[in-house]
Amino acid sequence: MTIQATINKLEEMKIYGMSRALKSAMELGFSDLGIDELLAHLIDAEYDDRQNRRLSRLLKAARFRYNVSTAEIDFCLTRNFTKDSFLCFSDNSWIQKKKNIIITGPTGVGKSFVASALGNNACIYGHSTLYYKHAKTIFIT
Repeated sequence: MTIQATINKLEEMKIYGMSRALKSAMELGFSDLGIDELLAHLIDAEYDDRQNRRLSRLLKAARFRYNVSTAEIDFCLTRNFTKDSFLCFSDNSWIQKKKNIIITGPTGVGKSFVASALGNNACIYGHSTLYYKHAKTIFIT
């Protein structure tokens, strides 16, 4: 069996990460790798590819208004919460406790931005998230 036949079978089985890793390994000449190292490399590539596709799917389904992370929150702005109070939400413990977050406030204080950051963080940790607005309130479920 040739390498191209193996790559074709991997793609037919929808094992795209491993297929791409095998192609690049053959192009770069990874002949100095042992079979165990090559197999570990291929499995890692497939695992990473599946995690990245899952994260992309979760982020797309959530329909966030902004693509931001919790690290981008500016605590110098007046939002009536401190960095410490916000960081207790960024560890996602509220999700394990099956709690919701409701963010309220006047127009322009950054409710959508903060909600998008919290939801993005939840998606990174594998939680399905949905972002939606209602008047001056933003819900993350």
